[in-house]
Amino acid sequence: MAIIIRIPICKIILLVIFTILLSLDISLAQTAEDFVSQGMEKASKGDYKGAILNYDKAIELNPNDTKACLHRGLYKSKMGAVQEQYKFTILIY
Repeated sequence: MAIIIRIPICKIILLVIFTILLSLDISLAQTAEDFVSQGMEKASKGDYKGAILNYDKAIELNPNDTKACLHRGLYKSKMGAVQEQYKFTILIY
């Protein structure tokens, strides 16, 4: 004798969607190391603002990440130097 269980299709669809969303959330989670790597890549392309944002996220996840702190300070310093150079150029012009 077989037992037949009837589950409404809408519940099955919701269960499938929930499972997919849950698996996406887990796979999209980034570590501090991921953000540091992305920051280094952006910095190598000259995107210092983007790099600093990535280092900020890394430090949010791991406040003891010395690499993120060091690089963030370095590129904040470079950004300051670039901004000062820009101000100096405007003053001269």
